[in-house]
Amino acid sequence: MFGVFIDSIGRARPSDPEAWAGVELWAPCFKVAVAGTTGSGDATIAGFLAGLLRDLPAAQALTMAGGGRGVHVEQSTP
Repeated sequence: MFGVFIDSIGRARPSDPEAWAGVELWAPCFKVAVAGTTGSGDATIAGFLAGLLRDLPAAQALTMAGGGRGVHVEQSTP
């Protein structure tokens, strides 16, 4: 099912979709001083998509997702 989806995402498609097939990753959160968590899920997805658009391997895209979340929660949110 994943292969069907990933082939349909156009220019955002990884150059090697087979490298993403069946991948299941887990990563710890970065340790940061939390100022607020509002929007942290959005920041996580934005980091992941940035990694995908940069054609990074899945593990590095996951690291970007965690980094985006970490930076976001350190910032003061209204």
